[in-house]
Amino acid sequence: MDLRATFNFLQGSDRPILLRRLTYGGMVLDVQCVARITQFTPQGQGQIEMAGGIAQGDRVCIISNTEIDRKGWPGPPRRGDIMVILDEGVTTSVLGCDVSDIGGTTVRYDLTLRGGG
Repeated sequence: MDLRATFNFLQGSDRPILLRRLTYGGMVLDVQCVARITQFTPQGQGQIEMAGGIAQGDRVCIISNTEIDRKGWPGPPRRGDIMVILDEGVTTSVLGCDVSDIGGTTVRYDLTLRGGG
């Protein structure tokens, strides 16, 4: 999926999320993004290998690299990061992240989320 297709895919989803990383020094690093969040389906087979197994209620989340890059957040997202789905008021854990690059430029992240269901 190219950058324009990713942008179009994310348009209309308007799911505000807060991506949070807790550092070893006790700092909290947050970045707010727009996400496309869906329940896991068997078509997301690549997510199973990445996350080490999918449980009922897990979600797949797609975010653009735009906000992360613009805010200087230390991407990519990784296992153990926290995602707050703001419009639901729930907190989830990032189980894994698949990075999509086009021509050496990171354009999107596909994350597997658990919790908050």
